[in-house]
Amino acid sequence: MTSLTFNISGEGESHRCEIRSPKIVTKMQNLLLLSAVILATNIGLGSALYCYQCTSAQAGCGAPLDIRMQRWHWCPDDANLIENFCVKRIQTVGSRTTIDRGCLSEFLKNTWHRTQMPTVRRHGYCENARATMGTLTFDKKSTYCFCNDWNGCNSSTNIQAKIGLIFSSVVIAVLRFL
Repeated sequence: MTSLTFNISGEGESHRCEIRSPKIVTKMQNLLLLSAVILATNIGLGSALYCYQCTSAQAGCGAPLDIRMQRWHWCPDDANLIENFCVKRIQTVGSRTTIDRGCLSEFLKNTWHRTQMPTVRRHGYCENARATMGTLTFDKKSTYCFCNDWNGCNSSTNIQAKIGLIFSSVVIAVLRFL
């Protein structure tokens, strides 16, 4: 293609603009391609959530979590969920406390969690399990906490987002000198 034609209209006026320079047309095509790549990269990064998946019976999964001993696990998408969350369940039975961590989509595969988990789920929200809500149970208490604002819901940065930004910057720099 050696020319691009645009129709610009606004406030009752209409103008036609034609660009015939092959160099400018090529740069505009490259810019359009770059925009599509950046959009596709960012959409892909935003849809995945990684959470810690462990129990306090495992080393490093208690309170506090030892991020040197545990790693993130990918949370599979579930068509029945509006959005996925990382979940932390804290259960106290008598004087013993156990902690389970994982993905909401994985927790809901377990019938016990499905019947006990609160229905209100949003980032930064902790709620007692349904079995203990409104009852006086001194020997057993379960609390579910939800988060989904970043991978692992801790202060670590997401290296994948940085890789996308670096890739986009390199492509822009290359296109600038074409």
